[in-house]
Amino acid sequence: VMDGNGLEKLWQLEIFIAIVASTGLLLGAGAEARKREEELKARTAALAAELERIKAQINPHLVFNCLNSIQALTASDPQAARDGLAVLGGFLRSSLDLAGRAAIPLSQELELVEATMALHKLRFEDDLDWECRVEDRVADFSVPPVILQPLVENAVKHGMPEQGRARIT
Repeated sequence: VMDGNGLEKLWQLEIFIAIVASTGLLLGAGAEARKREEELKARTAALAAELERIKAQINPHLVFNCLNSIQALTASDPQAARDGLAVLGGFLRSSLDLAGRAAIPLSQELELVEATMALHKLRFEDDLDWECRVEDRVADFSVPPVILQPLVENAVKHGMPEQGRARIT
């Protein structure tokens, strides 16, 4: 038989055990949340590094091809060569301006695509036709800068037959 004092001590012990168990659960949940946060930060950093690697691979290749095309135009069509240099300069300026940003509006990304395709048009002249259609409602959608560049480069690289014309849409 337990008296009032024994019941009170039992009640206090149960409360103490509940507090200790709750504290342990909270500490464990906090540690798990920190672990998930660290994993997400590491994954984000890895994805950002991958994006930078892709950008570094694409831009020099495009610049090299454009400079070769512009060089070829200097003798046959000096005005087209000057126009090509202006487009290339604008493209490089825009690329550098966007390099430090995590996201840009899709409309701005599409301006880079248009500049890229204008540069490819220098190279392939009448053998390349291209068209880009985007609904107005997605123009402000945020995307990483130069995210479409690999798709455009691959479309041109693999869409151009050995001889003849290509149409890329």
